[in-house]
Amino acid sequence: MRIVSRVLATTALTAIALGGAATASQAGGHPDSGMRISPHMPKAGAHVVISVKSGCEDRRMTAKSFGLAREVTLHRQSHRTFVGAARVKDDAKPGRTYWVRAHCRSSGDAVVGHFTVGHRAWRGSQAGEGGGSGGMNAGTAAAGTGLVALAAGGSVLALRRRRDDTG
Repeated sequence: MRIVSRVLATTALTAIALGGAATASQAGGHPDSGMRISPHMPKAGAHVVISVKSGCEDRRMTAKSFGLAREVTLHRQSHRTFVGAARVKDDAKPGRTYWVRAHCRSSGDAVVGHFTVGHRAWRGSQAGEGGGSGGMNAGTAAAGTGLVALAAGGSVLALRRRRDDTG
């Protein structure tokens, strides 16, 4: 029984460690934390909406990208949200990811995001973006890691009991 409790404790600690790593990689390493570009996979020549959450005190921000036809002005929509519309360049390469940088003039703060140009053959949902979201969040990653760790721990426990019963 002592071994079983050690295995379960090790499994739980591993799940916590992996969940923490997933949380850190999502929060610190994911540049889209303050920017949303919709649709996320536009075709060349299509229009996109850029939404930025920022503490910028200006009434406007500007956004630039090699994948956009021109610099875009984002207007304040609410206290911390700026929104603007842009057009993807006609010669944007399908499958390529383009980075977008929104800049606040007064504070110098910048928010970075990205979009990937879709292929003309891609159809997707006919009713908009569909049921998918922009990606997996840290909570989902941590929960999934925890479930995998619990399943591994349960398997070890079942194998130990079977081995103890036979011998």
